[in-house]
Amino acid sequence: MRDVTHGFEGAARLQRLLEGALLDLLRQAPDLADLAPQACVYLSLPDPRRVVMGQEAPPADASATPEDGIPRAALLVQRAARLARWPADPELREASSVGHSGVAHVMARAMSDLAEGRVRVALVVGVDSLLEADTLSWLERAQRLKVPGMPVGLRPGEAAAVVALEAEHFASARRARKLAAVREVRLGEEERTLLSRESPSGAILADLLTGLDGADFPGGSPAWLITDLNGESHRAMEWGNVVIRVRARHRGFSPRALWHPASSFGDTSAASGGVALCVAASALARGYAPSSSAVITSTSDGRGRAVLVLETARS
Repeated sequence: MRDVTHGFEGAARLQRLLEGALLDLLRQAPDLADLAPQACVYLSLPDPRRVVMGQEAPPADASATPEDGIPRAALLVQRAARLARWPADPELREASSVGHSGVAHVMARAMSDLAEGRVRVALVVGVDSLLEADTLSWLERAQRLKVPGMPVGLRPGEAAAVVALEAEHFASARRARKLAAVREVRLGEEERTLLSRESPSGAILADLLTGLDGADFPGGSPAWLITDLNGESHRAMEWGNVVIRVRARHRGFSPRALWHPASSFGDTSAASGGVALCVAASALARGYAPSSSAVITSTSDGRGRAVLVLETARS
């Protein structure tokens, strides 16, 4: 994304990323232009306090959002949409600043609104940059970057990902191109986290995984898992504990395919859930997915934990 974000910092950098994602969405699904006035946005974005609060940011409370979070997020969406020449000003219905699990949190709200008929089209958006100067300085001070002498740190990335959701009957009626279907979103909160400075137990994420529909665990294990492992030891430790706990309940737990988008894109934090969704949806639609369903896990620095299941769309 160098050509997109070069020379931009802070909110302007996020705006450029989101503008590019909206442009790409209209290129791939031009028919959405007719539905633009009915589209609502559900946005996961970074907490600006993380660069001034040191290692204690983002917020520990999984539901926390800065006091000015909604107006700030709405302005970001409005400006990016206008620059992308989005046909109408999209309404922001939900914003989350909880990091990695943010996309799953807003996805849950979007799914509820679609099911209740409150919205016609939901744009689930994740945007973040760990490459801007202030954020890199924060990560360096917190000793979280992968650098010489710190082999277990993260590699910073940046991304904006937009997923357009519709109720299945509406999408089928207008013969829309369907990449995948969201079957389930499960959310939880872990007490022992990076921010509490306690060793992660993995209990909540293990509960979320084992609570999935039995169809996701044929033979005791999901065939295809997409995680947000990023090279940090606390995240790897939690995942190890998750595997131990799940195997205690499902002895056959051993996914045939385990994907880590951060290996290719770097850690994209608040956008990581959206990146994982796009990676999975593309694989399902283009025929190279290792299974007909993907189980995506998200682990925030704070309490937020999430599991999302994506499957092949019905024709």
